Amino acid sequence: MMGWWQTADSDTQPTPPVAGAPTVEVEATDFAFQPDRLTIEADKTINLTLVNQGRLVHDLSIPELNVHLVARPGEATATALTVTQPGEYQMLCTIPGHAEAGMVGLIVIRAP
Repeated sequence: MMGWWQTADSDTQPTPPVAGAPTVEVEATDFAFQPDRLTIEADKTINLTLVNQGRLVHDLSIPELNVHLVARPGEATATALTVTQPGEYQMLCTIPGHAEAGMVGLIVIRAP
């Protein structure tokens, strides 16, 4: 059964974190990401971690990269992420009304 924050294509589980890969944390508060801009190098694997410091359920979605992390208040969740294509990708909280309240950001992938 899907929760109210899930979409039909969110039934895929995050890729497990990779031992030894650097961790990049994004904190979710009510209603912002900190930091709201990430810069990582293409072809480098990182462990992207969402830490929910807020009082509500939040997620971190990067639609173009098929990333969707969900964390309840006080929880953290992580995924391994390797992006091969340099560019700029939007990240946002897809909980209804949260992106509109300011939970948006940018992930910049720079060429190696």
